[in-house]
Order: sequence, then C-alpha cells, then structure tokens
Amino acid sequence: MGVAVRNNRRIAADWLDGIAGTGWSNRLGWYDGFHLLTAVTPAGVLTGYAVAPAQTKEQPYAEAFLAAQASPAPRLPMVGAPATGSYLADTGFEGRERHQRWAACYGVLAPPRNDRQHAWPPPPRGWHARLRQIVEVVHGK
Repeated sequence: MGVAVRNNRRIAADWLDGIAGTGWSNRLGWYDGFHLLTAVTPAGVLTGYAVAPAQTKEQPYAEAFLAAQASPAPRLPMVGAPATGSYLADTGFEGRERHQRWAACYGVLAPPRNDRQHAWPPPPRGWHARLRQIVEVVHGK
C-alpha cells in the first residue's frame, strides 16, 4: 500500500480515501488504517467480521456488529450468523451498564476494566485470557 505524508502524519493513499482513517491507540499512538471486529469460535474459526475506519468509536461499532449478527441481513453477509454460545469481549469495552446490556441481549462476556469492586477472580480471568488469545492468533494470521 502506498502512503503519503501530510502535516507530518502518514495517511493512506488516495485509493483508500473514505475507507481507511486516522485513529488513536493508547498502545500505538496515532495510526492510519482500520478497526477490525471479528467473531471467532473457540476452535479459531472466523465466522464473521466487520471493518471500519480507524477513527470509529469502538462501543457503538461493536453494538452495531452484534445487532447485525443477531438479525442477519442479506446485504451484510460478512457479519455472519449469531453465536451459538457466548461472545468474549476484551477490556476495551468499558462500562458496567454496557456489559450488563450486552450480556442480556447478545451473550457477551467482558471483564470489567479498572473496577476493583467488580473484578473477576483469577480463574475466570485466566479462562477468558486463554480464549481471547485464540482471537489474537486468528488476527495475527
């Protein structure tokens, strides 16, 4: 992919204009590219995905993805079918109310972030981390 430099920032080439975007990551800083949401089975099989520009807010984006999976539409075949079990989200999806709503509506399990009062004990945290690692391996491929 070609890149251009404007205002000391790298941006995606014109052929990605309107598709890619510039976003912020606490780990990476400013970056150009995409957000990728995936649905992956415990065996590592990708069953659905969605792509959005990097500046897209993750929580509304994930909520739209979950809703699209819950009610599949022919014009969105890439999001896939609803999960037969639970979804596992990472700690980036903050908010106790959101976690409760997503658990009730979509079966999402997400550990609390920076919430010692409602923190998961070590065994469930370890179970969640092992299964989330499968998703990271899929993304790495």
